[in-house]
Amino acid sequence: MQRPALLAIGLVLAIPAPAEIYRCDQDGETVFSDSPCGSDAEKLEDVSAPKPGGDMGSGINEELQQQRSAERALESINRKIDDAREKRQSLKAEREAELDKVRARKRRANNNLAGATLENSLAQEERNIQERYQSRLDAINEKLDRLKDRRRTIRERQDKSKK
Repeated sequence: MQRPALLAIGLVLAIPAPAEIYRCDQDGETVFSDSPCGSDAEKLEDVSAPKPGGDMGSGINEELQQQRSAERALESINRKIDDAREKRQSLKAEREAELDKVRARKRRANNNLAGATLENSLAQEERNIQERYQSRLDAINEKLDRLKDRRRTIRERQDKSKK
């Protein structure tokens, strides 16, 4: 007697129910939800839940997959941007520490010929440190620019898909 009841419940649960999907703009990003997610919520066409083992290729599912893929790409790019910014700050701090050491040695140089020679040598060392770190900082800045361009491209594609 329990088996038929369980079978009936299982059949009822297996019947696909229509799903409501809403598209909203939150903080400049497209968000999909199963309930209205803001005053600008746009109800998309009713779609039935896919059958088990069925095709997930409906337009809404593809759009959701593209949205999720774009969001993951943006998250990855944002992490890389944060990492590059941290590396840039670290390099600047290293550079300043090295320059401070050289500057301290310069202040201790005697006011004589040997001191003047040492001071010139230390000035050259300062320039070398600046150049060495500047090339590394330039490489990080270029990487940041590329990442920001990729992020902008993804966001533009998302904006186009909203329309």
